[in-house]
Amino acid sequence: MSHEIRTPLQNIVGLSELMLRDATGPAQKKRAESLCATADHMMSVVNDILELSRIEANRVVLEHRDFSLAEALDSAVAVIRSRRARRGSASTSRFRRASRPGLAG
Repeated sequence: MSHEIRTPLQNIVGLSELMLRDATGPAQKKRAESLCATADHMMSVVNDILELSRIEANRVVLEHRDFSLAEALDSAVAVIRSRRARRGSASTSRFRRASRPGLAG
């Protein structure tokens, strides 16, 4: 079921981002921004529903492994910055580096 929902929705997300990039006037840009935000929200809802379905079906496997919190945060911020940059807006972030470089979880 996930591909049947995600694939067309991903196309909508991509096309809305292209519309925003190619918007020529303020009204067009505002509509494209609204469409992008709505498409992203729909994708988030679909992903949450699919994740709940996996949890209910006991198909989620939790791993216990070492990781770097700083790297995880940097990766998350990079994704957000990339999306914001495609839409012509900026974002900032500040994190104080932990004294412990690695965590387990």
